[in-house]
Amino acid sequence: MSRHFDSLARGAIVTLVGIVASKFFLIIFEFALVFALGAAGFGNYMICVALIAVVATICQFGIDYAALQYMVIANERDDPGEAARCARIGVLVPTLAAILIALGFYTFSDFIALEVFRKPELVALFPVACLVIPLLAFSRSANAVLRAMRRMSDAVIVFDGLRNFILVASLPLMMIGAVTPLEALWAQVAANAAAVVFALYRLKDHLRATLGSFFDRRVFGEMFGFAKPLILWSVVQNASRELAIIIAGITLVDAEVGIFALAMRFVLVLNMTQNAVNAAAPAEFASLWSARNVEQMGYLYQRTARGLIVVSSVLALPMLVAPQALFSIFGDLYIPYAWILWPLLADKLLTVGSGPAGSVLIAGDRRPVLVMVACIRLALHIVVTLPLALAFGLAGLVAGAALRGFLTLVYTQYVLKRHFGFQAFTRKMFVVIADMVVAVIVGVLLMNGSADLLRFAGVALLSAAVFAGLLWFTARETLLEIIGPLRARLARRFGRRQG
Repeated sequence: MSRHFDSLARGAIVTLVGIVASKFFLIIFEFALVFALGAAGFGNYMICVALIAVVATICQFGIDYAALQYMVIANERDDPGEAARCARIGVLVPTLAAILIALGFYTFSDFIALEVFRKPELVALFPVACLVIPLLAFSRSANAVLRAMRRMSDAVIVFDGLRNFILVASLPLMMIGAVTPLEALWAQVAANAAAVVFALYRLKDHLRATLGSFFDRRVFGEMFGFAKPLILWSVVQNASRELAIIIAGITLVDAEVGIFALAMRFVLVLNMTQNAVNAAAPAEFASLWSARNVEQMGYLYQRTARGLIVVSSVLALPMLVAPQALFSIFGDLYIPYAWILWPLLADKLLTVGSGPAGSVLIAGDRRPVLVMVACIRLALHIVVTLPLALAFGLAGLVAGAALRGFLTLVYTQYVLKRHFGFQAFTRKMFVVIADMVVAVIVGVLLMNGSADLLRFAGVALLSAAVFAGLLWFTARETLLEIIGPLRARLARRFGRRQG
């Protein structure tokens, strides 16, 4: 069991380092856009980004999960030819689908902008957004293939590392004149094109084939059969945040869309740990399921979930202690809306704490269950989030998003317990959550509603110290589980350098 957890931890640490750097670049770019475009302009830009992400995810048709699963199995059987065929299908099908869907989106872009979103400013933006869709679809497919090969560093670079670096590098050029959402989208085109070029270079051996053998019907049939139940789930799982922004674009005025999108970008910080584990977890759970070792799957899942919530809590603490201080950086307009971070972050923390549940269900051949989870999440978007947003505006949208996340979490944990006999929220998990709540309360009381940034920095550090101290006395085993793999990796790295 230790081998699988150590392997997952190593892959997650490598991925996390890359994701932290990548998301740091993205945050710089998008926060610069908040200042340059204002709330309304940033809102329009984020509507385009959200649509790009949702459409690119739809184009995967679950084939990215199938490619990862089948490539891991082929590698376990030491069959590089089969792995290469899976890689080619995994990249070819989503990319071709993305090109066709992008053309359809372009055809109806004016109608969508004017009749669905009722925002004329989007008419000039949607055609450029269409160019990004196939580029992003290819990058996401290549990312899945690289993860199956356990080349985590390359996977991070292809997924968004190189893209986000180029976005930041484009800022000086954009700042020469007046920055517009259209310029920001053209920067997305250039950045995603660079990621595609890098992916083609790193996968050239797996993608190289004669035209006749490039598309294997047998492999495609098997992979598509595996992927069909995952189509809806992959969209809801990977683009839930973007779906919320799209609902905001339909129901809110431009400035409120920008404010909500800014809050979701703060929540994005917690995605770093979740994405790092989700990138490394599928290969390990697939390996354990191939040996039908359910007990070790449960141990790995629960240990990973506890580690996720501890690390994510440390990242969330400053934002929970004084959201008004963070929002004050962008201007007085944003401060009255700082409260929306509390429900959004609380929901995200619980979701992160549920661990890589999707990876367990996919590896454990419970794809029909994932269809039900996806249907529930999508239905909650329609029957909870959308009506609340229409009735109560931004407050309703935030309440609906948080409620949707909580109800989905409850159902997901229920199906894990029913099908595998384990779930994430054990006594050890609740101890960690209680420690986190105490640390947040201490910080909020010390801030006393202040938006002073110096006071915020001191209180945030003190709250983190309180959380660490509580963990040491009440959940020391959990803390050591997190520190152990990191310390071992640093020791190996330092030993190689010394050698």
